[in-house]
Amino acid sequence: MSEDLGFQVLKKIGIPGIHARSAFLYASQGSVADFRGDALVNSANEQALTGGGIDGIITRRGGPELAAARAQIPIVEARTAVRVPVGQSVVVGPAPQGQYGTLSVQHVVLSVGPNYNVVETREADSLLSSAYATALQACKAKNLKSIGFPLISAGVYRGSRGLDDVLRIGVSSIFKHAYEGVSVHLVAYTDHEVQTLLDVIDSVSL
Repeated sequence: MSEDLGFQVLKKIGIPGIHARSAFLYASQGSVADFRGDALVNSANEQALTGGGIDGIITRRGGPELAAARAQIPIVEARTAVRVPVGQSVVVGPAPQGQYGTLSVQHVVLSVGPNYNVVETREADSLLSSAYATALQACKAKNLKSIGFPLISAGVYRGSRGLDDVLRIGVSSIFKHAYEGVSVHLVAYTDHEVQTLLDVIDSVSL
């Protein structure tokens, strides 16, 4: 399946329950940092300034404009300099020059997933669902229609939680909180992540 989105699209399905199937979920392989659309979601930490993994890549590619936008997010917990609590999301943009650095989007959503290594499983599951939900709610408020997501809390943060479990939570939350006209792209990186994502989408969409 060919799409000019910055990566390979492997599957496209209409999101159940949306009128006339005008909302779609795409399973893709690549890096969400290459996404071309209205917004990409960055799997950030609570301080929302920089981090490792995909957050570090997005931070570097976003350049000083994105760094400045992130620094302007208000601190909501002074003691630990929290800007975005776990399970919540904040969108920055539009970018003043049309895009942030070498990212091909005008908006970046900072979404904070849970760390299953330190949070009880049931609570972490709820926070993970909320991270996806609040990201979509933030995008809906700005009328953004094309959104790229990484697999939130699917790397070292998932601890002993199964990859299929955390992806099922993400897909289910997207199905529940998608809105008319939106195209949501879930971007996996490794072949194992891709196959697990495809299997989960098939099982959840039945």
